Amino acid sequence: MIFLRILLYESVYQSDITYPIPQDVMNIPEARVYIEKFGQKKDDYCLAVNLNDQIIGAVWVRNS
Repeated sequence: MIFLRILLYESVYQSDITYPIPQDVMNIPEARVYIEKFGQKKDDYCLAVNLNDQIIGAVWVRNS
């Protein structure tokens, strides 16, 4: 789940990269819903990209 949290944060639009949005934004319920208990529902799916033994990206979906 930590990896999905990092990717979710990276996907947040940052209007001014010199003053990034704090990573604590991932604690608000509106953001947590996308990763909380991911993989525990039968309709949770994730596809990750591995390059040179390093995960460089992923997409995940869940049917709410």
